[in-house]
Amino acid sequence: MRKLRRGSTSTVELRSPPLSKSELLASCKSFQTGRLLGNNGYRMGRHISGGATGDVFIGAAAPNCAAFGDLLGADGAPREVALKQIKSSSASNQRQLQQEIVAVFQSRLKYAEETNNPQSPGHPNIVAYLDWFGGPAGVDREVYLVMELCQVNLNDIIFTAGSMRSQYERQMNLLRKSNSGPVGRLSQTPSAAESKRIVPVSDPSAYRFTEREIVKVLQQMLSALLFLNQQGLAHRDVKAENILWAESSPEGTYKLADFGTAAFFSSLGPGGAPPEPAPASDGRRADDAGTLWIMAPELLGRRPHGLNCDVWSLGVVLFEVVSLGKPFNSKELLAYRNSPE
Repeated sequence: MRKLRRGSTSTVELRSPPLSKSELLASCKSFQTGRLLGNNGYRMGRHISGGATGDVFIGAAAPNCAAFGDLLGADGAPREVALKQIKSSSASNQRQLQQEIVAVFQSRLKYAEETNNPQSPGHPNIVAYLDWFGGPAGVDREVYLVMELCQVNLNDIIFTAGSMRSQYERQMNLLRKSNSGPVGRLSQTPSAAESKRIVPVSDPSAYRFTEREIVKVLQQMLSALLFLNQQGLAHRDVKAENILWAESSPEGTYKLADFGTAAFFSSLGPGGAPPEPAPASDGRRADDAGTLWIMAPELLGRRPHGLNCDVWSLGVVLFEVVSLGKPFNSKELLAYRNSPE
């Protein structure tokens, strides 16, 4: 296995056996600042999300913790970051940890080379990974990834918009039945970040994303996926929960996050798919990855797949943004997955 180094554009092959802890440390050590948890390093704050392999906390970095650029806010105070804690005790978690660290830092390195800016935190539509380190229990037990802190994920915005629409429609139905009285205010109000994305249209019963916002989601995620595609890297879990919104500009920016199921591909033909017929050993993969409702048919059917599996997933996300609902139900997807074909 080739090691990932600053100044190297070689692709790390993720189909080989998992890295040992010493190999993992050596391959990505140059991206560490040397800071750990503590008063002189990163201070952990409140818990903000959790998953099967770990949790995400709000953290703050001391002024001298920056791997590049500056982790200070405009007022000179330590800027808040996101600390993603990954439990690395099991083999599957170790594999996910390996994939995420190699994928994100390879991508950051590649973007810095393309823009001729060694201090760049990476592509603007991919969450910036700033640092990583072993936890107090040791690198064999837990690893922390330090990321930029984003305000909200796309799924939360979709849920808020859908809830507002449902509430208004219920109130309108009550009004029609009573045929009198004004419609009351919505009991649920969006956060400041969410309200920038959602508008009541000319028909007030239909709360939705603006057309401009829908196009923005599409353009920014296509930009991120194109960049990954050019490296031979597939995300394989493009879903609304993994698309974050950062208040990095007056209108905000959508950013792709969570590379735990990402994989590198090689020897692919146009569009990320090999010519047919082709065996799975030609660069495609047939392993299980991703989330059920956004999986491309080839992933869902556990068949060999290539880079273009992310295009299907982005299409599902866009359906959710436009309709505020999912295009398939779980029974349909499970029936397809378990079909003999």
